[in-house]
Amino acid sequence: MATKLKNELIERKAPVWQWTEKDYFQGNSFISEVDKLAVEMERKWGIGRLRLLIPAELRSKFDSQRFKFNSALNSGTLDNLKLECERMQRAYRAADKAAVESGARMLPEAWEVRLKDGTLAIIVRGDNEEALAAGRAEDIAAGREASVWTLEEVGMLIEQFGVQLNPLMQMKRFFKGALTEVEVTRPDPVRHIDEPLDATVDELDRAFNLT
Repeated sequence: MATKLKNELIERKAPVWQWTEKDYFQGNSFISEVDKLAVEMERKWGIGRLRLLIPAELRSKFDSQRFKFNSALNSGTLDNLKLECERMQRAYRAADKAAVESGARMLPEAWEVRLKDGTLAIIVRGDNEEALAAGRAEDIAAGREASVWTLEEVGMLIEQFGVQLNPLMQMKRFFKGALTEVEVTRPDPVRHIDEPLDATVDELDRAFNLT
């Protein structure tokens, strides 16, 4: 049975780290550590914003490491995946440190969501005009495609749609506490690259203090 499953995975060109059940669960455990840190950085700096706050040279090396991580994820062995997961975590921490040392400003307390068109909707609490202006200025400076909203504006949108006109509003009204599931893909700017970026392993080691 195990041999048959392995052969099916090989035919589907699944990465080597998924060929056995043991390796699959170990690999997912390594990936989860990267995902956990990535979410932490998104909450601290904003979705897709951290890499834009660091110097261009370090950003290039960060993207190169992310390419290596994605390559291991899509076609690597378990040992290769483990190594790149460890390096990716160090790259995130190095970028975080560089952003802090550069004096980069964290955004006002807000919620961020990726829309289906790839842009961001950033919701700040209340109607604080100063926080709204700061959030918008920071987003423009960081090069992200984003719109900034206050809770008051969100309330206006809900009222404007109206319960009678919008099925989602009707569901919210009649099914208390109901939530909808929305599948949104977060694009990675280095996923489309076929060849590694110009950064050697030694250069990445020095950039992210991996040695």
